[in-house]
Amino acid sequence: MKCLDCDWSPDGQILAIALYNGKILLRDKNGADLTTIDKSSQPVWCLRFCPQKFDTSDNILISGSWDQKLSIHSISGGKTVKTVSADKDLGFDPCSICFYPTGEYMLMAGSDKKVSLWNKEGIKLGVIGEMRDWVWGTAVHPGTNRVFAGANNGALTSFKVEFDKVHGLYQERYAYRELMTDVIIQHLVSETRVKIRCRDYIKKIAIYKDRLAVQLPEKIIIYSVQADDPYDMKYKAHKKINKRIDCTNLFVTS
Repeated sequence: MKCLDCDWSPDGQILAIALYNGKILLRDKNGADLTTIDKSSQPVWCLRFCPQKFDTSDNILISGSWDQKLSIHSISGGKTVKTVSADKDLGFDPCSICFYPTGEYMLMAGSDKKVSLWNKEGIKLGVIGEMRDWVWGTAVHPGTNRVFAGANNGALTSFKVEFDKVHGLYQERYAYRELMTDVIIQHLVSETRVKIRCRDYIKKIAIYKDRLAVQLPEKIIIYSVQADDPYDMKYKAHKKINKRIDCTNLFVTS
């Protein structure tokens, strides 16, 4: 068995080993076998545990294989493994995965010669930078906003990544972006809070009266609540504008 990558779970209890035969071995801290994940018929070239557990006690394992698929598994106790979602089609052979220390975001790179940013749910947020050859390694600096990448031609490049605040406010309603793919709306009087999962990169947010506009890369979605109820927080999709629009600011008016 040829090992291609390995990583420890955040609690140090599980070692995940990526194999050339498309399997992932899980072993305990003493090296004893726990279980095997049959991920792919192609080599599993990279994998990483999410360094934080968030709302679950399970360990989350992200893995990339050379059938150009990204997989997310939830591991409980080392022996119970569940697939979190369907495999993601990458469009390239992944060679490196690296999480930010907070666990919310990760880098991915490979045969497409690009370093891209993803969230922990496996949603691509954008391309950080490009290189001239396959990218074999990536690293996040824990104390700055710099990330590093190494390519097959020997080049080592540093990229600066800024996470901008995307939000909107109208009277007692405040909306902001979370994980770059979700919108959180807070009612500042009733202190209620709701989440809208867009499952795509959110570029802009605007809120006015009973309307909320969310700009995604290829469309704008307008949500609404009951205009005659000042405490209604049940936002529903009202209209979609299926058009790619490049803009500096986004406003909702009536």
